Amino acid sequence: MQQINEILELGQETVLEHVRRRVKDYTLTYAYQIVEKVKKEGYIKANLELAKQYKNEAYKNRFKFEGYETLELSTQILMKEAVKRGIKVEILDESENFITLKKGRYIEYIKQFWDRY
Repeated sequence: MQQINEILELGQETVLEHVRRRVKDYTLTYAYQIVEKVKKEGYIKANLELAKQYKNEAYKNRFKFEGYETLELSTQILMKEAVKRGIKVEILDESENFITLKKGRYIEYIKQFWDRY
């Protein structure tokens, strides 16, 4: 994985280091942490607490499209909804929020225009 990261210049060194630490120390894995939480709090209470936490996080970030935070929120929402519907999204110019949406033979070009008053 490290070689692929370097060859393709993916810039994922931090992620790879995080994974290495988990391989070396199993107590850092999610599975271990959940098992310990269940042992301490009980199965139902632990899972209900996690479900509430995940629901709150999902609601708080419902418009945000992970990995595309540099784009305008409206562009993120549009892209997220397109992906949900099986529409291919391509970013043509990130700084201009210029994207294409493709489905089958249909292509739509979308660019954010700014009102400057």
